[in-house]
Amino acid sequence: MEISVEIRDREAFLFNSTLPGPGGLPRSTQGRVLGLLTSRRGIAAAWLLMKRGCTVIASCDDDDLSDALKVWDADLKVVERSDDTFALATEKGCLAIAKDWSLSELEGAVMPKGDVPVFYPLVGFDDVETENLLDKITRT
Repeated sequence: MEISVEIRDREAFLFNSTLPGPGGLPRSTQGRVLGLLTSRRGIAAAWLLMKRGCTVIASCDDDDLSDALKVWDADLKVVERSDDTFALATEKGCLAIAKDWSLSELEGAVMPKGDVPVFYPLVGFDDVETENLLDKITRT
């Protein structure tokens, strides 16, 4: 039997198995982000920021969309969508907003303007890559 030891500060943890995870940065180490879940693609955009250590607050009207992220973060906070996304982000103490736009949607689009930066984590993904990522996220 193989036994592993992980030492942190003055504590040691013994274990004999590991569980696969998404990888990335530890949960809640990078600040709060408002994830706009207007479609299934919004799940992927928010999940990518969760993987980078962000605490996501899901903004949606459809519980099915937020349920996919609750598997990855049991403490996920969900708020109703608002016409003023920037005001909602500021009210919830978010440092940024995550949108589900792809590169083709960004080209020629009128960019939202406000006091909070907007991230587009799916900008480098094509439709097939996005669907593969969504399969991975919702498979658990």
